[in-house]
Amino acid sequence: MNNPNSNQNDHSRKGNHFSDHSKLTFSQSHEVSTFTSAKYSVKLKVADSNTGAPVKGVLACIIYVENPRITIFKSTAEKGSVSIRSLEAGTYQVTLKKAGYTSQIVHLSIFGNLRTVVNMNLESN
Repeated sequence: MNNPNSNQNDHSRKGNHFSDHSKLTFSQSHEVSTFTSAKYSVKLKVADSNTGAPVKGVLACIIYVENPRITIFKSTAEKGSVSIRSLEAGTYQVTLKKAGYTSQIVHLSIFGNLRTVVNMNLESN
């Protein structure tokens, strides 16, 4: 019977260990990633590279590299930022486009932090 005051669970009593690195390690040395259960968010802040002013209305296309069918389209708000929530851990291709600016493509890896802020600059053309 489980002791309600105990911090251990059935897995740890059977010799399995939980680590701080979001992996479950079995005594037979098999690892199961638990990253898929965590959801991450990213805040993109887009500024004009010449003036530093926030750029409103930038189209951000975010593609999950591991599964390109997962594609998100968002536009930056008045202060040049956009938040994307409920992302899986992994690598994303972020494309920024706005008339009058040179498009920019970056790859963003999301793993450790649940919330990531990315500052990006667009060059006017």
